[in-house]
Amino acid sequence: MFPDPRNLSAYDRFSFPSTTEEASIRSFISTAENEIAKLEQTIAGLRSSVALQKSIIAPVRRLPPELLSYIFVIADASTMGERLSRQTKNLVIGVNAAWRAVALSTPSLWSKILLDGAVQHMYPSRKVNSLLSRQLKLSLQYPLTITYISYWQNFSLRGCLALLLEHAHHWKDVYLHLGDDDDEIFQTSSVAFPLLERLDVAGSDDIYAAPTGVDLTLRCPKISSLSLHSDLHWHPRSLLVPWTRLASVKLHAEPQFIQETLNLAHQLTSAELYPLRTLPSDLQQTRRVEHPQLSVLKIHNQEATLREDHYLHDLFSLLQAPALRELDFEPNAFKREELDLSITSSLLSFISSSRCSLTRLNYRGDADQQAFLKILSLVPTLEYLVFAPQFNDIPFSFIRSLIRSGSDTLLPALIALELDGMLEDERDLRADIERMLHSRNAETGAGTLHRGDRVIEAMSKGKGWSSSIVWCQLPPAMYLLMFLPSNQMA
Repeated sequence: MFPDPRNLSAYDRFSFPSTTEEASIRSFISTAENEIAKLEQTIAGLRSSVALQKSIIAPVRRLPPELLSYIFVIADASTMGERLSRQTKNLVIGVNAAWRAVALSTPSLWSKILLDGAVQHMYPSRKVNSLLSRQLKLSLQYPLTITYISYWQNFSLRGCLALLLEHAHHWKDVYLHLGDDDDEIFQTSSVAFPLLERLDVAGSDDIYAAPTGVDLTLRCPKISSLSLHSDLHWHPRSLLVPWTRLASVKLHAEPQFIQETLNLAHQLTSAELYPLRTLPSDLQQTRRVEHPQLSVLKIHNQEATLREDHYLHDLFSLLQAPALRELDFEPNAFKREELDLSITSSLLSFISSSRCSLTRLNYRGDADQQAFLKILSLVPTLEYLVFAPQFNDIPFSFIRSLIRSGSDTLLPALIALELDGMLEDERDLRADIERMLHSRNAETGAGTLHRGDRVIEAMSKGKGWSSSIVWCQLPPAMYLLMFLPSNQMA
């Protein structure tokens, strides 16, 4: 029994207990503190035991190592932008012996490398090199996916490119943004890249130029995708690049270089083009080039100073792609005093001459409405359409043209339609949406519209399939209309 303080004499604020009472109080305090210490020790032991018991019956212990390894790989992808020491791969090995064993025996976990000098700049180079060296060792023979971004006087990454080049025989998918020192190291290296399939290097203009440049023809027997990010002043033929083996290119370059490249790379299935300047006038006389396997084409105008898009006209006039399925086109990247809407006619001519069966069209820019509708009439196979004018409103006449029914129905195979921009008039689209449903499912008719604060949803069910259309108005003003066949509906 603990002594009851209430049995002690009453004291006011100026009184003090007698010697006997003081000794009794001190004895009580000492006894109580010892008891508390014993109880705290018992509680700590119980907590430790409970934690251990919980870990023994934790569901994660039931996971086979293969599944735990897969979870680590997924979790690591979300931390790739962190410093090396904060990436999942370098954290899980310190959790417990079991996790460490699984992580160390999963080479795919260590095969994705992201080194950004802007992220690692607070770390000393020896620590970054140590972590990178361990990662490369643990990746074993697994093909490497590398993103390496260095800058001028990027001391934290000093020595890292040399380490990566020691494992060049495992490179598969690589993006390099090189500072001056690393640019020289890469260009003067003599290693081969027998597994390399995709290479994207942002560096000096002459990194692939003969005779001293990196020879991709001899050193990269499997390369199929190449990205160039330079204001190249070379002719593509003078570069040590196996153009005829490439299936995919991404070019930030002068239009003349782009066109000359397209003349050489006849096996392309995908091309992403970012013209930087205008074409010379004599290039307009070049013969039309057919790319029989080109299925994906992206053209984004990044030129801010020109007021005319002659190089885009010329590019379309020189290109033919009968197998094209996906087209992503952004003609007006910057606002200009006079927008060249005739580019839509050039696009029309290109699609007409190519006789392609597009399934996806992403058009982000202002367009001549009649020419654009004519384009849509030429591609009845189109399933996904994005139309996003930048400086003009979306006219209701355009919407009415899309929703008309009958023998001249546009886009009969449409699955999703996204209209991104300001509407010409803020009127209710309910009737237009109903007609859109009727035009896509004329036999069954449209179902009941379910109206919410920001969403209108309409359902229509028929023989063997059903469709759903959703219209969302999102700030500042985006309209998304979507059709889903029954096998895609929840």
